[in-house]
This record gives sequence, structure tokens and C-alpha cells, in this order.
Amino acid sequence: MIFAIMLIAGFSQLNAQATQIHFSQYIEIFVECANDGLGEVISGTVEGHAVDDPNGGYIAHAPGQYLTGETTGMKYRATGATIQRVDNVTENGAITGTFINRFHFVGKGTQWFLKGTFHYVETPSGVVVEFGSSEVTCK
Repeated sequence: MIFAIMLIAGFSQLNAQATQIHFSQYIEIFVECANDGLGEVISGTVEGHAVDDPNGGYIAHAPGQYLTGETTGMKYRATGATIQRVDNVTENGAITGTFINRFHFVGKGTQWFLKGTFHYVETPSGVVVEFGSSEVTCK
């Protein structure tokens, strides 16, 4: 969930005229199947780019990124995408939208998926209220 909140805040600052932007985002998530099933926090900075979605919003890609287990030092390669869609902009400037994460992480002997879907409202003053769910599935 931390991942979604940080990216929503970052993308809301994008210039409406921009067609592509580079981003750098810190991620931290607890993964139960890491560390031989003992679990550990996986973290790192992901860099990628976001492009305008013709339906409103942005599609972000961070190909070939690595996150690291904070206990074991295990490296996990991440592939996937994030989509932020703007569903509605009201007359007073409030924005409602949807934010979707789909990532696959692979490390030596461990792989897991991060799936999350969030709906959000950004008030005219820039306050973001979000609700939804995120899950990590170990394979």
C-alpha cells in the first residue's frame, strides 16, 4: 500500500502537457515467503518512466528494476507496470481515479507477485484520499 500512495502523490504533480516523465520512487514492502519463509522487508528505489494514457492518467513502466531483502541482501528482479487513470475531474478541481499495480518479482529460489487496485480522490487543495487493497502472492 505504501507503494501506491507514494506514486499517486508523485503522479498528481505531473504537468498536464507532458507526454513522458522519468521518475524515481522508493518502495518498501513486507514479503512473507522471502528469507526461506521467515519473511522480510524488501526495499529499494525503482526508476522508470510514465507516459500519458489516452483515456486520462498515466501508465508507468519500470523495466528490469531490482529490490533488495533488508535481512538477507537477496536481490529481486521486478517486471510489471503501474497504471493511474483519471476517471473524473469536477468543476471545483477534485480528481477521482483508479490506480493499478501489477508486478512480478523473482529472486534466487523465491518469486512473488504484487497486485493492488486503489481508487482515489484528490481534493482541490491536493489532499489524496485512497481506498482499495494490495496483496502479495508467493509462488
